Amino acid sequence: MTSLSEDAGLRRLRLVPRSGSYASLGAAMREFGLTARALRYYEEVGLIEADRDRLNCRRYDERAMERLRLIAQFRRAGLDVRDIRLILERREQAGGETYVDCAVARLEERLAVIEAERRQIEEALALLGERRTEQAPAEAPPRTAAAILRQSRPGRQAAAR
Repeated sequence: MTSLSEDAGLRRLRLVPRSGSYASLGAAMREFGLTARALRYYEEVGLIEADRDRLNCRRYDERAMERLRLIAQFRRAGLDVRDIRLILERREQAGGETYVDCAVARLEERLAVIEAERRQIEEALALLGERRTEQAPAEAPPRTAAAILRQSRPGRQAAAR
């Protein structure tokens, strides 16, 4: 088994041993609801490391699967990769409280943004509701189902006469 290392600027692959618990790319996709492209991207930007088997297929160990679980959860919550990287780095460095505090702070910031957007949407809807009532005709005559059908099918009116 070789390890991931930098030799003369070249990256060597870490081959997966036959024993141990590894998940395939497909298994990770199913478990976390992520696409293959997302998994490759997270590897490309350094959020996870994937080992390779003899056929060069990605295999994820328990550490990578745990990181993917957190990544998927934080992405669903709307955090960007930059925030997730910071949270994972804090988790690796100090563990426990520090990373939890960091995650809570980022999620609270995200929630504040969502609440501000919600207020803006509600204001826009209220404005449109006011305009709708201003533009509504004062007294529209009641319409019957037959009148609506005749209006939607003008060719049938001539035939009915």
